[in-house]
Amino acid sequence: MYTRNSYPPFLSDRMFVEQECFRFSLWMENSNRSGRLVRLNGL
Repeated sequence: MYTRNSYPPFLSDRMFVEQECFRFSLWMENSNRSGRLVRLNGL
């Protein structure tokens, strides 16, 4: 894990976005594999 203060703002933001996208893709894979899609609230 990292703290925002340890990187320049643009770099920490990019790392945060990439981490969230990776977690989301894993979540989508798991929901697809189980044969059901879970809808996110508000999407």
